[in-house]
Amino acid sequence: MNVDKVIELVKRFGATIVAALLFVAFLLSSLAIKTTFQVDAVTEIAKLRTQPGAEVAWFFPPRIENESNCLAADHIEGMTTIRSDGVEIEKSFMGSLTFNAGVSVLLLREGKGQLRALARSEAGDSVGTIKALHVERVQLVGVGEVPVQKESGARSLGKEVEVEVLGLSQYLKAGCTWLLQLDGQIDLGQEAVNATQVSVPLLVSGKVKMLSRTLGAENFFEAGSIDLSLGDSVSVESTGATAVESGQPIRGLVRLDEQPAMHVIYRAVGQWAQVRRAGSPDGDRVSASLLNRIMQDPQAQRTWSAFLAIAVGALAWRKKGK
Repeated sequence: MNVDKVIELVKRFGATIVAALLFVAFLLSSLAIKTTFQVDAVTEIAKLRTQPGAEVAWFFPPRIENESNCLAADHIEGMTTIRSDGVEIEKSFMGSLTFNAGVSVLLLREGKGQLRALARSEAGDSVGTIKALHVERVQLVGVGEVPVQKESGARSLGKEVEVEVLGLSQYLKAGCTWLLQLDGQIDLGQEAVNATQVSVPLLVSGKVKMLSRTLGAENFFEAGSIDLSLGDSVSVESTGATAVESGQPIRGLVRLDEQPAMHVIYRAVGQWAQVRRAGSPDGDRVSASLLNRIMQDPQAQRTWSAFLAIAVGALAWRKKGK
């Protein structure tokens, strides 16, 4: 359809077209579209459900003997305790833990306290495997005795595992940071229903950004955002399913440093982010609509601006013609 035909239609059906545009705008504003949600939060509690085809491996670092140097050569002991099906199997663990698919992991760190991870296999089989590192001292010519790390074979874990990282504050105080990989369904926060307890792990603060691709390009633009407050919880979902259940991967990171709690960031594709507010049982469903795309996408704005300019010009021409 060329410009002359558009002008002719607007001249003949000006009021009808305006009404139709308003109706379409109403429909677009109520229709949620697939959106990339970027969640950036400080939280004391994070929940992960591992997914098939994605290997989630966490490395548990050594104990710090020298607070002035994160990479000191005398890092020869672990600071992690592991219990498998209620039995302590590692008291000073240093090495890696790899989770199987279909494992629910609860990650906790209240304030500047220790880190705990509670893992459970939903199918009732093994949570995953561990590979311990041990240190052997080797004599090198011209250098002297140096510590060398060697990895043991994989060891299968039970269906329920508890990991507790002791001495974490000392490790972080030495200038170290610690990253944990997240790959699967990620939920942050929980309802503060047990407010009478002395300590309840909560989401502290954060932001959810809605990102969409620019019309006809690969660039992202921000279609809106919402702030997260103390006691909120957030998860990304689609119709009848979580983001992972609908086939959309979620990948993110946990960063531990000298600051309280955990810094978690991840991206997930879904139709909305379910944000439950402290004290509100229903919560908010945050989503980006097609109207958001039209209003926020620079390329869409240029397209609609050109169309509206033609429409306004045609209406003015029609009025002048009368």
